[in-house]
Amino acid sequence: MIPVSAVGLEITDARDDGYYAERFRNGDTTGSWKREISLLRFVDAKAPPFLILYAGAEPPSIQRQSERLIKTLYAAGVPTEVLVIPHRDHIQILLTLSRPDKTSAPAMTDFIRKENECSSRLFLEKMPRLLPEESVNRAGRKSQGEADGVCAVTHRR
Repeated sequence: MIPVSAVGLEITDARDDGYYAERFRNGDTTGSWKREISLLRFVDAKAPPFLILYAGAEPPSIQRQSERLIKTLYAAGVPTEVLVIPHRDHIQILLTLSRPDKTSAPAMTDFIRKENECSSRLFLEKMPRLLPEESVNRAGRKSQGEADGVCAVTHRR
């Protein structure tokens, strides 16, 4: 998962919910709609790895959303990387995602590449009987310092 500044992912503490209410309230007058749309209620140790692109120039409400998501992921033990992009907001980050000379696109590409390598390696280690022995030995080789059953490219706080 690669959210950009966790915008709209956790709004239970939103002070001005007019923007979100217009889009998500759907007739709910109780306020429970905020909890229903929150990503935080789905976070547990089984969640996929996250790279959070955190814009340094976000308003405080969006910074709070990002910080709550990051803390929840860390607490659940979810592999999480955080990249702070200074002097930018989430819109500026989104507008530069196709630019390899900017920070976000290469970070996303590297994250996806590392997670794909990790997933492939762990699959090959768990399913050796399905592939020729030579393939498992070549593709399933652990990198130096890698613990058994843990992919070295998955990062935690």
